[in-house]
Amino acid sequence: MDSLPVEVRSLVYAECVKARTLNLLLANRKIYHEHIPYLRGKFVLGFHIDPAASASVITLIDADNAPWGNNCTIDAVSAHPDFDLLDKMPVDFFAGIRIVIDAPEPHDPGQLVRGWFQANRLATALLPRWDEPVLMPRHEGDIFVATGRTSRQLPWITIHLRDRGLRKWIEKGEWHCSVPSYTCWDPVTRTLDTRRAGSGSILDAQTLLLPFARIRYAESAAVQLPRDAPYVQPLYNLTVFIANYSRWRTSFGLYVRNDGVWDDTDTLSIESGLHVWLDYLLDDMDGPTAAVLRRDRFKHWCSTYEVDMGKYFHGISWRQGVVGRASDKLHEDLVELIARTFHDRFMAAREHVVVAYRDALRRLGQTVVTSTHKEAIFKLYAHELALLGVTHPTRVGRNGVLVVGTDQTFWETCYPHGIVPKSRNDAWDDTLLTLPLWHRLYPPLHDAMTACQTFPAFVGRCPCDNDVYDIYVVYQVRQTMRDFLFQFNSRPNAARVLGPIP
Repeated sequence: MDSLPVEVRSLVYAECVKARTLNLLLANRKIYHEHIPYLRGKFVLGFHIDPAASASVITLIDADNAPWGNNCTIDAVSAHPDFDLLDKMPVDFFAGIRIVIDAPEPHDPGQLVRGWFQANRLATALLPRWDEPVLMPRHEGDIFVATGRTSRQLPWITIHLRDRGLRKWIEKGEWHCSVPSYTCWDPVTRTLDTRRAGSGSILDAQTLLLPFARIRYAESAAVQLPRDAPYVQPLYNLTVFIANYSRWRTSFGLYVRNDGVWDDTDTLSIESGLHVWLDYLLDDMDGPTAAVLRRDRFKHWCSTYEVDMGKYFHGISWRQGVVGRASDKLHEDLVELIARTFHDRFMAAREHVVVAYRDALRRLGQTVVTSTHKEAIFKLYAHELALLGVTHPTRVGRNGVLVVGTDQTFWETCYPHGIVPKSRNDAWDDTLLTLPLWHRLYPPLHDAMTACQTFPAFVGRCPCDNDVYDIYVVYQVRQTMRDFLFQFNSRPNAARVLGPIP
């Protein structure tokens, strides 16, 4: 390298950073000191949020919008995110941060939900995090700064709302609205106006920009809208809010006034409301992306996920009260209705496992008996499959058909196209009018018993639910509920004999 002119060495260093090939840093001290500015002060970190992607991930990108290296994605699905990729980066030394958000397809509303997951995960991974997620921080010391950074500072940030092919943010002079807003709920009739467009809808752009309202300590932040963007007051206000508050030298969560003036608790309440609302709409949402997201939700359902959802319902502790609840923005009757659907959603996750094992037997020519006792009947089906020798991950059933996959691949194997919407799904019971309130499973408080502890997962159990002692204690406390729900049935003729599937 010493024999090369400085200009050529600079091109080599820049290309190494672009390709994320950093082994040259280890060659010698001189090369390290020449190379490091291209990885820090001259480097712009890029992120790509694509709601139409085949998986719910955020991709790190280079200056040409190509994936940056091999390990270049951040998962946006699991309740246990891996922040190591960004935590080790000296983000506070970078020249800038560039976030590209592609437009979701409004006729596939699940893309907006996926984009919401992606935007939230990126904001959480990029920004300093609270030490206690269920407690409002009291001072800067309660906020964790990643080990790869020396400060809370962030470089300039640009957020580009980009049209992608036929997917546009704007059509016929109007911003797209993929889903109705929670303001469509009528507390008198207790019904929802599900029209996609109109004053009762929230813009897709607003939804996907909202998580970035948490940005603080940035050199600057700007939102780049499409050229033909019509003026809409709420969206304009949000872009101005992001631009102004991003430069504040007070971390998000510390600005609490409690006097009616907008503060961080209001931002939290809107986020909580959207988390709760979109999760509820996803149950019966049409489209291929929504089907896959329902499957992902079942696959990654664990106690940590439940506690996260409980936080959106119950709020975050602050002094002698709570803040940031969904009910601060949504009507209380609507929040209660959504909370009650939590039970059926969880039970449907368990039922889909039972159905997959049941139908695997039927496809192998077996006749089966159904039962409302999910745990007992699952063990029976699993035992019968084991006797047939087709549950080993390397085995297949008759005619070369894969049976139930492994713990890691079960959901993709048994439900390759996702989960059917609730209203058309025989494995998703609706017990709102039949199951007593005191026997329903609800989103838990952060220190309460969870549904996953009450009814442990049959396959692919999350490590956070593997504490045998916790499960034993919950069994003792909730045995009456377990016994009741094992016998409860809102459907006539639940016990049936089903023949083989051709």
